Amino acid sequence: MLTGTFIAQLKEKNRIEIPAEILTKLDLKEGDKIEVSLKRIRPGKLGIRIARNPLSKLLELAREREKR
Repeated sequence: MLTGTFIAQLKEKNRIEIPAEILTKLDLKEGDKIEVSLKRIRPGKLGIRIARNPLSKLLELAREREKR
């Protein structure tokens, strides 16, 4: 399971735009359900990070165990 972290600024009508890089790397498409976590940051902090969720390995192990 991949996760993406990026900095966004609220747009008109309180909209947030997801960067194309995040959409591509996470293979997101219209209608996909996503989990959103928000926190306010200090001005000047920028960047995009794509990372493997550390809990995904545990989930994979649990699924393998259930198959047995």
